[in-house]
Amino acid sequence: MVNFTGDDNDPGIKRARAFHPAERLGWKLANPIAFVDSRNCPAVQLADIVAGVMASIASNGFPAETREVGEMVLRHGHPHSLVPDLDLVDPRNRSAAVSALILYDLAQRAEGGRDPHHGLAEMYHHAELAWVRGEFKPFQKSPSGGH
Repeated sequence: MVNFTGDDNDPGIKRARAFHPAERLGWKLANPIAFVDSRNCPAVQLADIVAGVMASIASNGFPAETREVGEMVLRHGHPHSLVPDLDLVDPRNRSAAVSALILYDLAQRAEGGRDPHHGLAEMYHHAELAWVRGEFKPFQKSPSGGH
């Protein structure tokens, strides 16, 4: 995993760029890669579900009853990856920033075993107000170009 960096030295990125030289490819890890027991990590369970569904769709196509939702999801995907199109999920974008805050709150609720529906409408309301007031500092780039 040492070579799994997402930068210009990453073997996977080098190979992907060889096939798609015009594409913006790569990533930055927030933390070193850690292996966890998915039974104790809701985020890994969710990632497993998404990966499994995408693998099934890639192999078998969309089941008729899920075609509409699946097509909506795929519109936001990068053409060479399961990673979303970064322009659509840019946290400087109001919708993406609000969604990020809601997702973070839902993850905290899941880890605490709390009801994910309780007060969700109010949470969206407060997230939208925070955006309007300019209180999304963790999600906006600073003038120096960092986060």
